[in-house]
Amino acid sequence: MGQAVPERGEKMASDSFQSLPDTPERGGESQLDSSLPDTQQLLERVFDAIPDLLSVVDRNLRIHMSNWHGGYDYVAEERRRGKPFCYDAYYPEQGGKCRPCHLDEVFRTGRPVTVEKFNPRIGEVEIRAFPVVDDQQRVVLAAEYIRDISSRKAAERALQEREQQLRRITDNMLDLVSEADPDGIFRYISPSHRAVLGFAPEELLGTSLYELFHPDDLAFMQPLFQKTLPWRKSVRAEFRYRHAAGHYLWLETVGKVVHDAQGRVSGAVYASRDISERRHAEEGRRQVNQTLTATIEASPLAIFVLDADGCVKLWNVAAERMFGWRADEVLGRPYPLAPGAMEGEFRSHLAAMNRGETFVGKQTRRRHKDGRILEVSFFTAPLRSPGGTVAGTVGIICDITEVKRAERALRDSEANYRAIFDAANDAIFVLDIDTGAILDVNSKLCQMYGYSREEILRLPIEAVSSGRLPFIQENALTWIHSAVDGASRLFEWHARKKCGELFWVEVNMKGAMIGGHFRALAVVRDITERKRAEAALRESEERFHQVFEQNEDPAFLILPGSMAIFDSNIAASQLYGYSNQSFREGGLALIMDADTLADFARQIFAEQSGGFGKGGWSHIVPIVTIDKQGRSILASFRGRMLQPHKQAYLYGTFRDVTEKLRIRKERSEMQAKLFQANKLAAIGNLAAGIAHEVNNPNNYILANAQLLDGIWADVNRIVKDCEEDYRDFALGGLPFNEAIDRVPQMLSGISEGARRIRNIVASLKDFARQDEAAQSRPLDVNRVIAESLTILASNIRQHTDHFFCNLHESLPRIAGHFQRIEQVVINLVLNALQALPDRNSGVYVSTTFNPHSRMVELTIRDQGCGIPLEIRSRILEPFFSTRQQEGGTGLGLSICYAIVEEHHGRLEFESQLGQGTTVTVSLPIAEEARKGNP
Repeated sequence: MGQAVPERGEKMASDSFQSLPDTPERGGESQLDSSLPDTQQLLERVFDAIPDLLSVVDRNLRIHMSNWHGGYDYVAEERRRGKPFCYDAYYPEQGGKCRPCHLDEVFRTGRPVTVEKFNPRIGEVEIRAFPVVDDQQRVVLAAEYIRDISSRKAAERALQEREQQLRRITDNMLDLVSEADPDGIFRYISPSHRAVLGFAPEELLGTSLYELFHPDDLAFMQPLFQKTLPWRKSVRAEFRYRHAAGHYLWLETVGKVVHDAQGRVSGAVYASRDISERRHAEEGRRQVNQTLTATIEASPLAIFVLDADGCVKLWNVAAERMFGWRADEVLGRPYPLAPGAMEGEFRSHLAAMNRGETFVGKQTRRRHKDGRILEVSFFTAPLRSPGGTVAGTVGIICDITEVKRAERALRDSEANYRAIFDAANDAIFVLDIDTGAILDVNSKLCQMYGYSREEILRLPIEAVSSGRLPFIQENALTWIHSAVDGASRLFEWHARKKCGELFWVEVNMKGAMIGGHFRALAVVRDITERKRAEAALRESEERFHQVFEQNEDPAFLILPGSMAIFDSNIAASQLYGYSNQSFREGGLALIMDADTLADFARQIFAEQSGGFGKGGWSHIVPIVTIDKQGRSILASFRGRMLQPHKQAYLYGTFRDVTEKLRIRKERSEMQAKLFQANKLAAIGNLAAGIAHEVNNPNNYILANAQLLDGIWADVNRIVKDCEEDYRDFALGGLPFNEAIDRVPQMLSGISEGARRIRNIVASLKDFARQDEAAQSRPLDVNRVIAESLTILASNIRQHTDHFFCNLHESLPRIAGHFQRIEQVVINLVLNALQALPDRNSGVYVSTTFNPHSRMVELTIRDQGCGIPLEIRSRILEPFFSTRQQEGGTGLGLSICYAIVEEHHGRLEFESQLGQGTTVTVSLPIAEEARKGNP
């Protein structure tokens, strides 16, 4: 049975070829009433009820089923009913020469197809074809649905024509027209956007209208268009929109919502106009008004406006301050500043101002709110209406009360000025600041130059100058003109008296207000004697500087307060590598580190407070200085205080004593080394003597202990027989039975201790024995180590709880001196023990035989602090020690190295800071040693 597959993918059953079977339900009874038509009839009636044409065809275009309408009555009745018939009967105009492509596509692809065609009998139609498949999903038939769409197409064409007409209108408008969807995405852009905003319409289509908003406007405009516009239907706004060139234009925009066929908001249409020029003009007017208002309010002068009747229309803040009336007290009311007797004068002025007359600097009096009378100066100008008539007056008032008071005080003080001017001890010129003419002089100047006041006022300034360059008229005028800024300038000038004598003066030139005019005031002081003294001082300083430069030691002039270098000689530059300018800029910090400089300054300050040493000299040694290359230089400083002027200087020399101190240090170290060597030799002799003295009493102890041990064996048998009788007795504070058990242990301990003393004494005697002449003989290294550890037993117990000794059995013998190899082992083990930070750290001693090098290797590894990298190269130097404060001699490793070299061996070190040190002693076996191989 075939199935129809509609365009939406749903399956629809078709009973064109067999009737529907009965559907058993609830006990097998049929649900169809027997009075209903059969399936074929029902389906035909359904087909006939569909208003549009519906037919079913096969691959040969034979129609298997169809409904019929008046438009198709040209098809013969016998061809419509009862059997399949040709598809061409529906389209006789095609004459069977053209196959319907949409049906071929359905049979080929198995997918629904929709096309629009023109039928000459009906008009424009929409044809929808979809497949009918069998149980194996094969396309066996095609269903074709034909709808007349002539009316819809005509309506669409009419709408399109109206849209085109509207588009032509909007395309030719100068204003901007755009349409956007509810999200603000442009759907239409008018061509005027190119001329106004510089964007082509295609550049903006599909973009968001919010992208071009000014950032300051976006926060307001986006909610307005997205939220407010839909419910208000229409909004108007002004905002800034970005031009393609990057600047912003002001737009005035009206937005209106657009609805779809269902009445829902589908977007909005925006009509915009460029109002940038209008906004700029408005902004300009607003700024001018603001500037004018701010100027009026900020003015320190009282500003007011009166109408023709004398009522106040404007009253600024300065007027409030000057006269005490607030603006709200006077605005719209008569002018309040001229009551009583002053009103007549004010009315006269008001009449003149209403005639268009102006007042400039008119001085009069006005009354304060508190009754005080103020002296003022006022300026007025008329305010005219558009017709040109005077509508009012604007006025400015300046309070000159204090100026008037100052003028009176100035007149009163002029007499005092003249008295003081003439009584001054310094000579004074009053000069015209523009021409340099002498306007006034005091009595002291007349006395100094030998002229009368009348004579000198007639002279130019060059007449009282020497006339030698640079002391000429032109330069004098330059100094006079410089006083225009009011600053004081001090300079020296070569002057000439009336008698022709030349002398030196010091001039202080300054601008000043004198008698209401700005003048140049020159205060002159005779410095001839000072110049002579300065010349003599310069000669003395030149002699000192020659001596200073010829000094073979580096010499400096130092400012004691700051330790800055005022001067340095050539020897200082040669020793330290810095120029004189560098010393001046860097100071002593160039040749001393911060701590050294601070200590040096403290010593200098202490010496300065105490008047320095004998003869006024201070001697500081040694001082560690540093040259430009970073090389340390030990110096001896010798200095004293000098005070040629008011400024004190510390004169000092730094003598290089590096070599001298090095030689002295080496001599001291050599003496210490010789003393240490003598002390070690004495200790060796003393150890041999002590060993001999200890050995004799120890032999008595050992012999007596062995004799007592034999006696106790006999006594013990007797005591055992009487044990029951003496059970309650105590021996030496111990119960009888316990004492009997412990006596053999005590005797054994005495014997063992004496034997250990004997072994230690023997080892000390062997160690101290001078055996330079002894012959080298085969040695068992393990035995040497065992003897050494016996001597060091106490040291081992003192330093660590973890001492490990792993001696390889059956080591080959080496050829050497027992005591010397023992000395090497003792020194190395003792160094390892002393390097341990605590008792939990260990020492590991091991021996092995290296068949490749044919050497016996002794390894001593400690878990100590390790050897710092900077001193590893010096550990084998004689007398070099890191433990001098703890009694270290610095000879141990150097002696070990010499002994190992003497035995043709190698002494090697490996160390890591914080992890420990490993020392390896490699000694050739006996036959190799006899060959002399290393």
